[in-house]
Amino acid sequence: ALDSRPSTCRPGVSRTREANAAENSRLWELLKTLGADAAWRAYGVDVDEGWREDGFVLKFSDAAAGRTKVVAAAEAFDQGAIYEYYVDADALYRRTLGVKMKVDETTPMRLVDHAELRRRSDLVGLPW
Repeated sequence: ALDSRPSTCRPGVSRTREANAAENSRLWELLKTLGADAAWRAYGVDVDEGWREDGFVLKFSDAAAGRTKVVAAAEAFDQGAIYEYYVDADALYRRTLGVKMKVDETTPMRLVDHAELRRRSDLVGLPW
């Protein structure tokens, strides 16, 4: 299965949260047409670097077909990359797959304590 996480945040592009929310609404309308098995809102955050990126997670039982659809949607919104999550040998991995930039790297993920993140930063508690 493929869990992809597109977002309208773009590295190097400064937008207000309101402007990004408007673009995310447009992206969400497109993503709902892709035929994902499941879809939900999500966000990535780095409290040490002080950033948060709102986006979406889509699950596809056919990973290759889902990847093709999500990459096309990301291209339509001028995205640099998408994230693809998968489990292998009971470990969670994130693949960063370039769309408008050259990158294809896989990173092992780890569990984080969300209560601890909330104590460290207001970014975690922001409404999506």
